[in-house]
Amino acid sequence: MDRKAYRHFLFALVALACVTWVFPIGRDWKTYAATIDQIRTPYLIPDFTGPPYTYLVLPHALLDINIGNAINLFLNIAVIGLVAYKYGGERWHYAFALTMTSPMAINLIMSNNIDWIPPSAFLVQDWAAYPLLAMKPQALGMAALIRYKKNPRLLPLLPLVALLIVSFGVWGAWWTHLGKGLGSVPWNFAPWPYFIPIGIYLVWVGWGADDEIIAACGTPFLVPYFAPYSLAGLHVLLACRHRRAAYWLWAVGWWWVLIEGRRAGL
Repeated sequence: MDRKAYRHFLFALVALACVTWVFPIGRDWKTYAATIDQIRTPYLIPDFTGPPYTYLVLPHALLDINIGNAINLFLNIAVIGLVAYKYGGERWHYAFALTMTSPMAINLIMSNNIDWIPPSAFLVQDWAAYPLLAMKPQALGMAALIRYKKNPRLLPLLPLVALLIVSFGVWGAWWTHLGKGLGSVPWNFAPWPYFIPIGIYLVWVGWGADDEIIAACGTPFLVPYFAPYSLAGLHVLLACRHRRAAYWLWAVGWWWVLIEGRRAGL
């Protein structure tokens, strides 16, 4: 490890230590903080409605809730930064700043959900990307189609297939619990089913252009529920490769916040 990387590592450790005791526990992290027994029966946890195998990448959920909260918050910010660095070129810091000042990223930091998982699929090889996208498919799931088009081999799909088979044996028919009761919650931003044609069109354009980011843009229009913070990963990808669309998403996000704030009398 060179001196610069060592300084960054120490800074990350100090920041993590500070966040552990200073930053409040995210309201969504309380859903994921669990014990081994709860992970075996995840749908007894209040508000847990996602795939149970998500816990395979959440070992920090078993730690003290303050420490786990800090680690998860660090991952939410760090993955956005890494995606910006990988895809943004020399202007990666602009993509990072645009994303972190968006209402979607601020909402993610406040809730501290696990939306670092889907964009992390853009940092790894296909064999690891498919399971990561499947852990929260309502965020960037359609990007998997372009991944497969670019590399149409079955071998990279085997980890995902194995994960699903094992999950059926461990948790049974877990898919019957997915998104239960989320269709009418106030934070659900999915325009389902009215904008399905837009989603299909974006996936089609992404397929023709071999652009997994455009295809990922179609995902929110094709799923029955997603929260605003789930757009943070998509926003950083747009800020790197399709900046004009990222500006529009940033502006529309803040416009929505202002409108809702006025309705609430803020």
